[in-house]
Amino acid sequence: MDKEILELLQRIEGRFDKLEVRFDNLEGKVDKLENGQEKIVNRLDDVDNRLDKIDIRLDNLEIGQKEIKDKLDDIS
Repeated sequence: MDKEILELLQRIEGRFDKLEVRFDNLEGKVDKLENGQEKIVNRLDDVDNRLDKIDIRLDNLEIGQKEIKDKLDDIS
């Protein structure tokens, strides 16, 4: 009976070891996903900054167009 208990304990330990390996693999995958998510967030921030710059340029163009129109109206 002691031999059977020892074998059962060894099988349980083997399964536990396999579960630990699986858990470690899952942790690695989660880390990769988090890193990928950070990269995406950084890229989205870059895109947002570029859009802000485009908005500023468009505003400047509108101001410039209005100034030109006002000068043309003054000339007319």
